[in-house]
Amino acid sequence: MRMEESYTSYASCPCGKGKIFQKHYEGVDWYSEEDGPVTIDCRDCNSKFVIEEESRSGPLLSDHRRNAYYLTPIGYPRYEGPEVIKAFPKITYTNENFVGWLIENYTEESLNNALNQINNASSSKMLKGIAAQISNIHKKACHSVRLNKIKEAIELSILQYNSYNNGNYLQRQQVLLKEEIARSTYKEEKRKHQILIEFDR
Repeated sequence: MRMEESYTSYASCPCGKGKIFQKHYEGVDWYSEEDGPVTIDCRDCNSKFVIEEESRSGPLLSDHRRNAYYLTPIGYPRYEGPEVIKAFPKITYTNENFVGWLIENYTEESLNNALNQINNASSSKMLKGIAAQISNIHKKACHSVRLNKIKEAIELSILQYNSYNNGNYLQRQQVLLKEEIARSTYKEEKRKHQILIEFDR
């Protein structure tokens, strides 16, 4: 789709010697909008800051923007706190290790409840809630909705739950909670060193 420049937003840089700008574009053939990169047009500030973008959901910002842009001092320390991906680096795919995927995404109680439901069902169409969800995912990953296959996978996941070496659901949630708290603390401190870019439009 062809885009053409619509207008340019400007903001003053911290030292007052230059400008920060961002070009905006609109579709030629039908209506659409696209924002260009934010650029620091100042030698001094360009040597001191990098631009970081923060996407926000919900209401628009006061300047009618979805994203906020910050000037961050060059060399500011990166987040080094707890992370789920660091604690459990191996990615588990449903079509490669369905049992492991179950362990990582459900509590042991949920798996037991799903197993009880499957034991009392004569068809996958009778399943509800988490049991139905597992059945649907098993169908996509393993191309089967046979109850005996799903039952076998759930039984193995319950058997291996506490000895699983890539983090069961509860272990992952514990790390995730620590990560959320640490990231919030990091972000709060980082904000003290950042400068919000306030564009004129």
